[in-house]
Amino acid sequence: MTITRQKIGYGVLTLALAASICVFPAASAHAASYHPVDPHAGVEYETIHTPVDKNMSDFVKELPMLTEAEKQQLIDESVATQPICDRISALEEEIDVITNKILEEAESLFQERGDIFDEHEALWAKLWNNMNDEQNKLEDYTAIIKGSTALTDSEKEILLKAQAHLDVIDAGIDGYYEKAAEATKYLTVKRDAAIAELQKIYAKSGHIWDKVYGE
Repeated sequence: MTITRQKIGYGVLTLALAASICVFPAASAHAASYHPVDPHAGVEYETIHTPVDKNMSDFVKELPMLTEAEKQQLIDESVATQPICDRISALEEEIDVITNKILEEAESLFQERGDIFDEHEALWAKLWNNMNDEQNKLEDYTAIIKGSTALTDSEKEILLKAQAHLDVIDAGIDGYYEKAAEATKYLTVKRDAAIAELQKIYAKSGHIWDKVYGE
């Protein structure tokens, strides 16, 4: 079974990483509380000291642990990477426009999926709020429902029927994501190449960022 919500989550995270690395590379975003199987879980990401209201020159002035040469290296790096960041941003915007246009065709599926969760909201909450150790090791929703020690047999039956319906819907949604991925493949290749180019430049200052963030 494909977990559609998980696929959506990681897509968001990819863009978050790309965006954050164009601010301050050492303060990259990461998943903070993503639950791999909870369909209600989203993606949260936190950054470490990202003064987005400052330019690099102002930022490095407040870093006493760096030498003047190291500060200048970060400033020069910021200037060199800005055009690449702008390119990444433009590519992501193109990808978003095309993807969202294609996903509009799946609106009824997303609505139907949401309706199923809303219809059994209390039972889904009872399931996810009372996960046992064995359930936390599983990725298949059907197995998670069957393994619940909090739900009654009748409640499990209700959610199992709902999940069977969700599996069909998710397969349909996955088809639209695959269609979007294919339609934006050429843009994704360009974006990934730009990110790799950016990371190559940032790698030269990795030791400096380690000093900044105490790693």
